[in-house]
Amino acid sequence: MFNKILPFFFLLTLFGCATDDPIENNQTNSDNPTCVRGQRTCIDMNTLQICIDGKQILTELCLINEICDGNQCVPKDKNCNDTCELPATKCDPSGKVETCADHDGNGCFEFGTPIACADGTICDSGLCKPNDCTDLCQENETTCEEDLITTCGRSANGCLEFQPGKECPESQTCSNGACADASTCEDECKIDENVCATDGKRRVCENGPDNCTILTEGVACPANEVCKNGECVTKRNCDDLCLAGEKVCVGNKLAACETNAEGCLEFPNPTACPNSETCENANGVVGCTAAPVTGEVVINEIFYDAIGDDVRNGKTSTFIELRGTPGLDISNFGIELLNGKNGTVYESYSMPADSKLDGNGFAVLISDNPDGFLGQALPFFTNVYDVLVPTLANTDALQNGPDGVVLKDAAGVQIDAVSYGAPDPQFFTGEGTCVDAATCRAAPDAFSGRSVGRVKGKDTDDNAADFKTFYPTPGIANADLIINEAYFNEPGADTGEETFVELVAPILGWEDIPLDGYVLHAINGFNGQDYISTGANPGIDLTDYMLNEKQDGYVVICNVDNAALNIQSVCTVPYVGVEWQNGPDNLVLRFNGVEIDALGFGTFGANMTFAGEGSAKAFTDTDAGKSLARWPIADSSKANDTNNNQADFHIVDPTPGTTNPIPTP
Repeated sequence: MFNKILPFFFLLTLFGCATDDPIENNQTNSDNPTCVRGQRTCIDMNTLQICIDGKQILTELCLINEICDGNQCVPKDKNCNDTCELPATKCDPSGKVETCADHDGNGCFEFGTPIACADGTICDSGLCKPNDCTDLCQENETTCEEDLITTCGRSANGCLEFQPGKECPESQTCSNGACADASTCEDECKIDENVCATDGKRRVCENGPDNCTILTEGVACPANEVCKNGECVTKRNCDDLCLAGEKVCVGNKLAACETNAEGCLEFPNPTACPNSETCENANGVVGCTAAPVTGEVVINEIFYDAIGDDVRNGKTSTFIELRGTPGLDISNFGIELLNGKNGTVYESYSMPADSKLDGNGFAVLISDNPDGFLGQALPFFTNVYDVLVPTLANTDALQNGPDGVVLKDAAGVQIDAVSYGAPDPQFFTGEGTCVDAATCRAAPDAFSGRSVGRVKGKDTDDNAADFKTFYPTPGIANADLIINEAYFNEPGADTGEETFVELVAPILGWEDIPLDGYVLHAINGFNGQDYISTGANPGIDLTDYMLNEKQDGYVVICNVDNAALNIQSVCTVPYVGVEWQNGPDNLVLRFNGVEIDALGFGTFGANMTFAGEGSAKAFTDTDAGKSLARWPIADSSKANDTNNNQADFHIVDPTPGTTNPIPTP
């Protein structure tokens, strides 16, 4: 709402400073009065002037839904309909800002004339923001996007991108970035750009009979060699899992990437830091530092409901994870477990002496007898404390909810609290409000096999905003299944024989968790439509399939109609339908309708649909035979998901159902 009375000092500036004595008894100033006290005058359709004492004049702005008429502000006589709501702004197709207001004075709200953003800024979500995009091509460069020719130019964001494609003239087709007679052939590859097929064979790029380049049929490498980056190299019985010189914290110890006895790079057994130092990963800089004296710690993850029975053969995989300042001493911190139905404390525990957060800021509280499910995660962390000892035999410490967890420091002062599920409002013990069941700000209730976790470690003192459900990740950052690799453009004709999309879990080798609720969507970059459907709803539904069904931690999705035998052997989720498109397109992974990961690839014009994360990953026809893959998850020193497709994905040889290769520079 507008302020109706302008500041007094501003009005004096406009109309002169009053120096006469104050007027009393409602009389006008007799010393050269300029107006009649109390007189009200419309000076335009939005502004009313009011005479105060003969010389001093106040200016009043009518409300947005009023007009100045008859020397007073009155409601507008609306003979129209609002087409937008205050205070809306939006970006028009050309990248200019449109603002919702009554621009024509008819009493209704509409978007006005678009206004260009200042140099160095772009329109983003209706606001002019600093331009931090990256040029994706060279100006006037051309390429072929399927059958269309597209030219590199500046988009609304101010950066160089390939613009929407155009059809070639009749009887011509797009080849090598130019329109040529349809009778001419099309290059499949570039000379010296050889590729490795998914079956391990090497395909060589050479000139074909029509003087266009083609990829030869796959030829197996010699017995002691393997195809990597299009070449046959000496076979090793291992893969590089890190880069030489990289460092990582394992618990409070330090490990550096070194060559093992088989000639491959890996993180060896970590070594303890000297004296009282601890290993710390501070924004990617890893090393031994003095242990912190003060810091913060919060409840980061709660896994309370395993698949099937929570206790199996006397063992359980449930846990609570704390996160905070790396190396922080949490000795004698307290954990209270509260019943969400009556508010009572049903279990309480105290951290043992010398308890600390590890070098990455985590500590995991487990049962005194964890099962193999949790044991698979143990290599990821060392600061694990078996404090969650249940009171009753053959039970785990954590109830399935709705319940709560409270964290207290060594002095018994509460420092964090989480209520999950649907607690009785009168017994809500978490952070946030809980007046009634409909508006209670509790963390969500997790499905069996999933945990309740804090989103990127944020703590806004509102459980509903800070927490969502995840794949369980004790000892590492909260995460879910992600799109790990996509191979959609075979050399030559796309037959779908070797194409696939691969998902991966953040920790490999855990038990067979159902994939119910996960759906992979293929979104066309030209029209925004989901172009693959395996049932009544769009997308490829992973319901009824299981994690680890083919390979530990990997989920390969392929077209069963066309897939070659080597792909079918690792295919977890076969579908029947159209093939993956070559771009510009998107892959979006959702769990129960909530987006958890997305990849956009190719070159998107201003009016196209980019549904990925950050910037799209560049990919052209010259990259045929290669896949888009993340940094291998085995290298814990690298973040493989920064929510920026251009940075996270690399062009490599396809590796369905196994670890991605470390990309070459």
